[in-house]
Amino acid sequence: MNQQSDLTGRPLGDYRLLGKIGQGGMGTVYLAEHVHLRRKYAVKVLPEAVTYDAHFTHRFTTEGQVMCDLRHPRIVNVHTLSRQDDVYFLAMDLITVDDNDTVQDLEQYLAAQGGKLPEDEVIRIGLQVCEGLAYAHGQNVVHRDIKPANILLDAEHNTRLCDFGLAKVVGQEFIRKEISKSQRGGRRPAAGDFLDQLDSFGRGSASEAVLGTYDYMSPEQREAKDDVDGRSDVYSLGTMLYRMLMGYVPQGKGDDDPSDEGYREQWDGLIRKATRRKPAQRYQSAAELAEALRSLPSPGGVATQTVAPAPAQTSSQSDFWRITGRNSAGLREAELDLGGGEKMVFVELPGGNFKMGSNDGYCFNEKPVHRVDVPGFWLGKYEVTTGEYLRYVELTGETSGVDWDSKYCPLKRQGRTYALSGNEFGESRRQPMVEVSWHGANGFASWLSGYAGLQVRLPSEAE
Repeated sequence: MNQQSDLTGRPLGDYRLLGKIGQGGMGTVYLAEHVHLRRKYAVKVLPEAVTYDAHFTHRFTTEGQVMCDLRHPRIVNVHTLSRQDDVYFLAMDLITVDDNDTVQDLEQYLAAQGGKLPEDEVIRIGLQVCEGLAYAHGQNVVHRDIKPANILLDAEHNTRLCDFGLAKVVGQEFIRKEISKSQRGGRRPAAGDFLDQLDSFGRGSASEAVLGTYDYMSPEQREAKDDVDGRSDVYSLGTMLYRMLMGYVPQGKGDDDPSDEGYREQWDGLIRKATRRKPAQRYQSAAELAEALRSLPSPGGVATQTVAPAPAQTSSQSDFWRITGRNSAGLREAELDLGGGEKMVFVELPGGNFKMGSNDGYCFNEKPVHRVDVPGFWLGKYEVTTGEYLRYVELTGETSGVDWDSKYCPLKRQGRTYALSGNEFGESRRQPMVEVSWHGANGFASWLSGYAGLQVRLPSEAE
């Protein structure tokens, strides 16, 4: 079977290929349906050329298992890596922006928005990508191909990173040869080169890609070094942040280039540090870059870091957010309408400073006692309820991060839907949601950000 031909209509393992979604150097993506589950997936068929490498089969097995093990709300889950005859393929979640199976990546969204995005949206997207990267880097997995075409958007306009580790599966030798070709004569890859079309998820053809992978590669990747780590992804994300702000990719940004007009000076230091040529001079982790993003003053002058698990914006900035008045303690309260009869209540807490930590000999991770300044922020008045979390699951279909098999879980599966099951505390939409991991809670907060157009996150230890 020729991998380069159109496989639409053919069975591939447990999947029936319904039609092409996109095509690129990393393979062809099909809309597919699982023949037994009757559920739709995205199936990527790898290019035949990569299978000529003698070590490909080993990488496909070992690195493929790593890809399947990654489970996070900000990452496209890979469910199957398999082979049928001479066709190697992987099946992953189908991430769509509507009910018509429309796939949209960040590259396409940027084009639809005129090439660049408002600063608050850049921050929100950047933070979500950082979440996925921080998790993967914690599992010792480097993406190696961060760019807008590999960031998918869901129906709530939250982001999902796709193709985690696929560059390693395809093989560094294959990529090195293409880099070597592009470097001879001192040119960057032209349209149609392998590096220009490493992926095109959601496109009709690879040639439609506005910018190639090479533009987002870190210096150590361009030099084909073996010791690439998470700081390479930090560089690529820094380049992508610049692209979202300015509408084009920087050339040489990070060391000597002067500031560009078009974004506020507060961004300059962040992007310069993220895109330094030497990894040791960059942010050393995605979490560190995320903290820098949170510290940026918003266009309205409110620092995003002042937002704890609730929005710091006013009611005029969201149709879902409404100030309801003051409580008996004189603190302002607000309501966040999730629809479906679910409303979250938040209370505004004033900023202040206090001493934190311990000098006791056995509290090594608390030393030393230090003074902490905490700006004002909004905090959820009550724990997230079962009804509120169920609303999140209903609207997004996101089910990772919950121990569904636990007897204490107040929700249960009913085919493709989820409903209240009750536990020892009874069956009520008002009881606290339990059996949720940190990643599940973080995914819920990220969803609130996209849903309401507000900066929402989990609280810091000091908050």
